[in-house]
Amino acid sequence: MKLCYDALEGKAILSTAFHHAKSRFVPLFKFELILTLLIGIAFIPLINLGLDFFRNIHMLTKEAALYYVISFMIWSAFLGIFAIAIQFLFTFVPYAIVIDLKGTLSGIRRGVMVLRHNLVDTIIMWLLVGLAGMALQVAAYPFRFFGFWGTLAGTLVAVILGWVAVMPITTCWWVELYRRRSKTLNSLPNG
Repeated sequence: MKLCYDALEGKAILSTAFHHAKSRFVPLFKFELILTLLIGIAFIPLINLGLDFFRNIHMLTKEAALYYVISFMIWSAFLGIFAIAIQFLFTFVPYAIVIDLKGTLSGIRRGVMVLRHNLVDTIIMWLLVGLAGMALQVAAYPFRFFGFWGTLAGTLVAVILGWVAVMPITTCWWVELYRRRSKTLNSLPNG
């Protein structure tokens, strides 16, 4: 993130970016831990449902098995929606921690504030990043016509292109959006 930020400013130095990354590791790690715990807590009902299913598997009726399958699907859908919502809510937090040198909690506050004031832009950016990812999958799709090895090669090409091209470009998009939108918040109270 810092390297993208510096590149957009016209002064990217790799060693400086590595030094900055080391200095921001702990607050960013704490944030990722909080995020993982939030999403992990949502797994508890799903785990309980699975344990209950396997505990009673030998005496399940057809209706009870259907109940478990439907419950599992509903909880899985809820978990997916919850995880996406949490990721969306905290979209700008890593940028606040890395670029603005915020601590974990102040980075969360700052990131959510940037999101609140730029909701439409953030939704559009999420859609653009999603389209970039889908474009990779479309490019890799023809490989599937060559069987298992073609599918494997297509997936490998998509992953490599994702890491080498799409990820750095979309990271620069996010950094630029954060950079421009967070500057407007500096004039607000508690900005």
